[in-house]
Amino acid sequence: MGIRRLICCGRRSRSAYLCALLVLAVVYFIFQGTSLRVLNSNNSAEISKHALAKKAGSKVTEKKSKLQVIGVRTDDLIHYAPDKDGLFHCIDGSDKIPMAQVNDEYCDCPSDGSDEPGTDACPNSRFFCEQENQFLPSGKVNDGICDCCDGSDEWQASLSAAKVKGFPLSDAIQHTPCVDLCSKVADRQREERRVRQIGSRIKQQYIERARGHNLDGTYGKQGEFYQLSQECYDHADHSAVYKICPFQRVEQTQKGHMFRLGQGGGWDRARSDGKQVLVMEGGDVRGCTEEPRRTEIEFSCGLTNTVVSLKEDEKCVYIVEFLSPAAC
Repeated sequence: MGIRRLICCGRRSRSAYLCALLVLAVVYFIFQGTSLRVLNSNNSAEISKHALAKKAGSKVTEKKSKLQVIGVRTDDLIHYAPDKDGLFHCIDGSDKIPMAQVNDEYCDCPSDGSDEPGTDACPNSRFFCEQENQFLPSGKVNDGICDCCDGSDEWQASLSAAKVKGFPLSDAIQHTPCVDLCSKVADRQREERRVRQIGSRIKQQYIERARGHNLDGTYGKQGEFYQLSQECYDHADHSAVYKICPFQRVEQTQKGHMFRLGQGGGWDRARSDGKQVLVMEGGDVRGCTEEPRRTEIEFSCGLTNTVVSLKEDEKCVYIVEFLSPAAC
């Protein structure tokens, strides 16, 4: 009897012990689950906070990057950021005005024209064509003619269109409304680079052929035009035939009569546009009022020696457009 009681008591003790352990385990897991939910909630809040801060920062950055002033080069936009009072400072420091007066068709910075980069209000201002990476004189802004390949210089289309209303259209000049032609400009620039690369190699051959001759700069810095001095090139238009022999003579034959349009040749050193121009003077004086005839040959880079055009620019003065590898 006593032994049975001891066994039963032992069994009850073990059951109570196991129940206690079970209760503790359940409490532990509930505590862990609650803590994990709180931790995840805090992490989510932190992540949301950082995301909102990042988004807000992005908006600030985006707002700053969107500072745009018509006609201004991106690198120069720093000059157009308003000060703490919302004022724009003329780049030369001569005055400061409210930002609303920038590009308002009134020249507030007359000494440098910096407040009107996108209008023609300041005669000494200039407009930047972003795609071509070049500046235009302010007088070409909103004049009805598309000078930038993307037409950005004609941003007041209704105003500029009225200025050319009724003007004849031309393949060389595009009137408003402008069409984006930048892709064609890029293609042309790539082709020009290709021609210049190949032409430069041919030019080296011309230089080699000129070695050993006493040139003294007569035929270019390295004698690259010497080969042209040994040749003549024909050109014809609707009324006359021309023979162009650089550094020798230029002749025109018209209705059975021959005229000398120039001879010899010397370089025009006063050109500010960088063009290589050969001036051949001393032509016939017949039919000319004062000076004898003269011809100016304007050389441009090309893969062959070709006369593109010949025109009488003014009475007894002839302009020849000539392509040649020597000019590359």
